Amino acid sequence: MPHAPAPQPPALLASRPLEFLSCRRPLGLCRSITVDLNGNAAGSQDRSLGGAFAHETLTGTLTVNRDCTISLLANVFDSSGNLVRTSTIDGVLVNNGKQIRAIFETVVLANGVSLGSVLTVDANRVQGHAQ
Repeated sequence: MPHAPAPQPPALLASRPLEFLSCRRPLGLCRSITVDLNGNAAGSQDRSLGGAFAHETLTGTLTVNRDCTISLLANVFDSSGNLVRTSTIDGVLVNNGKQIRAIFETVVLANGVSLGSVLTVDANRVQGHAQ
């Protein structure tokens, strides 16, 4: 039985901005990210790690490849606007672009120190594009 052709990744960002929501435990993180038609990402997140709570914002660039893999370069800022860390997150669009599955490849603090991480992303589109 022939399969329907897979969606072309550029079409997944072609009509209007997308917004994804992701919440993680035990880190205690909930984030919302909006991606515009040019791949510019912006969002906010609330996180609690080791009892320390922070409200953070992020900006970055999302690259979508023809095979539906993605890469997000994200700069994360504290509530005063200071750069806290930069992360590279690699993943894949699934379920016709309705979800993202990804893993943090790098986490680098503002002072240049690299952190080891085992952080994953399981994000769901909450708006954008026709269903």
